[in-house]
Amino acid sequence: MTEKETHPKRITDLRRQAEETVREKEAHAQGNLDAMSPEEIQQTLHELRVHQIELEIQNQELRLTQEKLEAARTRYFDLYDMAPVGYVTTSREMVITEANLTIATLLGVRRVDLVGQPLSQFIAKEEQGGYYLHLRQLFETGEPQSWALRMVKKDGTAFWSHLEASTTPDGDGDPVCRAAVIDITASKQVEEEIRKRDSKYRELVERAQDGIFTITVQGQFLLVNTKFCQMLGYTLEECLRRNILDTYPDDMRPVGTQRLADLQSGQALRFERPMKRQDGGIVFVEAIAWKDSDGNVQAIVRDITERNLSEEELREASKIERSSPGTGPLNK
Repeated sequence: MTEKETHPKRITDLRRQAEETVREKEAHAQGNLDAMSPEEIQQTLHELRVHQIELEIQNQELRLTQEKLEAARTRYFDLYDMAPVGYVTTSREMVITEANLTIATLLGVRRVDLVGQPLSQFIAKEEQGGYYLHLRQLFETGEPQSWALRMVKKDGTAFWSHLEASTTPDGDGDPVCRAAVIDITASKQVEEEIRKRDSKYRELVERAQDGIFTITVQGQFLLVNTKFCQMLGYTLEECLRRNILDTYPDDMRPVGTQRLADLQSGQALRFERPMKRQDGGIVFVEAIAWKDSDGNVQAIVRDITERNLSEEELREASKIERSSPGTGPLNK
């Protein structure tokens, strides 16, 4: 029997009990009429009428309370059914006992056809192991479970969902599972696109002939490519454990600190500098650095050591040429 059917029955039972009480009092009063004075009879009738009015008032209040309860119940079920999240209640054996319209629509099944069905039939095969593991943890520990999994509609279409499950006792005190199901297919597609773009970006970074790295505004390496590691003579793991200031010669560390401060303020920088290698050697680089939208620093560095040496050689050659005595027509 539903709650809606139970409330009118309670009111009817209460009215019947009240009427029986009135009849009992009337019968008792009738049996004593011969022993009562007219004033006592009149007083008894008055009390009966007052009692009857009290019962009618109580009955009216019960009817008003019932109407309010029905209105509240209707609002609750409207919110429950039309919620943007799918709600489902299952037994310990994960048989569906209650579902809202949203989950029925999400699964492509009429709500009436969901009740009595195992929820597992809507879980993708590759997700079954994780599904049962989370449920076992849910009922054994009582701790809420939350995870993403692929579900399957009635027509076989798969979609990504986020499921949050918790336990609560039913009317008999037995634990049941109440779960909220959210369709996260769109966000998963975005994540996949980002992953693909990141993969392509990483591939481009790795193939670059210049050193490329990302650091925090404090100088800690977050990402480096192979070329940059080769410039420094470090492995990838060794490089990621270091700070950009470690690549400055000791006497130039204050310069590096100032550049980090300039970058933190939003300035984009272009400069040349010597960069200290792991073996203590020096490589000269040309660098471009800027602060990205995440608050980190991106940089591209190019090895210009050979160019610097060539320029130095040219300068030295020029000095030698100017200092040498010349002969012949060209020196006239």
